[in-house]
Amino acid sequence: MITINKRFLFLYLFIFSSLIVSGCNLDENYIIKSKEKDKYVLYVAGDELDGSEFEQEGIDYVSEITNASSLEAAQEILPSIEFVEDKPNYLAFDHKGLRHQTTSLNDLIDFLKKNPL
Repeated sequence: MITINKRFLFLYLFIFSSLIVSGCNLDENYIIKSKEKDKYVLYVAGDELDGSEFEQEGIDYVSEITNASSLEAAQEILPSIEFVEDKPNYLAFDHKGLRHQTTSLNDLIDFLKKNPL
């Protein structure tokens, strides 16, 4: 009876450990995606955008803009992305995932103009 309990305990610990490890891997691969096929979602670190920058350029296919509170917060949320320190970081996601990353607002605007959804 004691050996059955030890086996059960070992199996339980193995499954529990596997779930913890796989859960950690899922967090590292967290990806932002647009819910709409015809809209971009923007993630910004080191700057604050309100959408008027795109309205002035006639870009109406940005559904959401998330401004990270800091570069550190952005790195915690998206650890698989390499952020450039001491510069603003702009990321554009479509319904499939990351489409463009830049440190220039003008470059982001050019990308959005050339790649409407």
